[in-house]
Amino acid sequence: MPQDDLREQTEKIDQERRGALFTGASAALLALVPLVGKAAEPTSAASSATTASAATAVDRNDDDRIVPIYDEPGHHVVMQNGEMRVMRVMIRPGTSTLWHAQNRTFVNTIISGSHTVIARKGEGPGKHVEMVTGTVRFGDYQRSPIVDKVSNVGDTLIHQIAFEITALERGNYGPSDRSQASNFSVVLDKTRVRGWRLKLEPGEITQPYRQDGPGLRVVLSGARLIEKSPGEIGEQISLRHGDAMFTKPGLRTITNASEEPLELMEYELL
Repeated sequence: MPQDDLREQTEKIDQERRGALFTGASAALLALVPLVGKAAEPTSAASSATTASAATAVDRNDDDRIVPIYDEPGHHVVMQNGEMRVMRVMIRPGTSTLWHAQNRTFVNTIISGSHTVIARKGEGPGKHVEMVTGTVRFGDYQRSPIVDKVSNVGDTLIHQIAFEITALERGNYGPSDRSQASNFSVVLDKTRVRGWRLKLEPGEITQPYRQDGPGLRVVLSGARLIEKSPGEIGEQISLRHGDAMFTKPGLRTITNASEEPLELMEYELL
């Protein structure tokens, strides 16, 4: 094959590989990373100097690739529907994620937290962030896309249930108001999503409440609940710490049907 033809074919293959690698990343994200597609290079002195403790505690991932968040090895996609993509995130102590692109509205429930260093591409070595068990983190990355990397510099597993809102527009499903159900307390109130924490003692029942939009339930504690809608037989659901499940619109009550306290996060799209 002539050299010019070989060179042209090689460049075409490289372009196709680069395009496949960044499927799902927005143009805004691609603009942030002009070195995408080059071979991985050694980490610079600035990016390796997060802190002395982080440098010794973390076996940093120096792979310079950028992947969509749903292709990042620590972000395991476990459920998906027309509105949400749900991931179970697992980052072991002393390890880091790959650089991953985020360009959707993002909600993260911390099932088990740890000390972390979070770096954003092109913004220096990163910042120490405490991932606190039982809390919620939010990012409006559809409006402001990012590329970041998370390093677990603590001694406990980072375990999260995270979801992206894949629907690009607000659904306007309804008022999404649970103020009459006193067991619910608001933990997140944003343009696209609202979230509540529900706590019930053994045998305790919520007041009837209405869910207007599609939702997600995340289990922080508890072994069993009964979900009941008016005129229907209650559905008994066995639970484990860290479980996640989609929820549908409707009027219902929830009973803690176990002998231990029940604590849930319930999210509803707006």
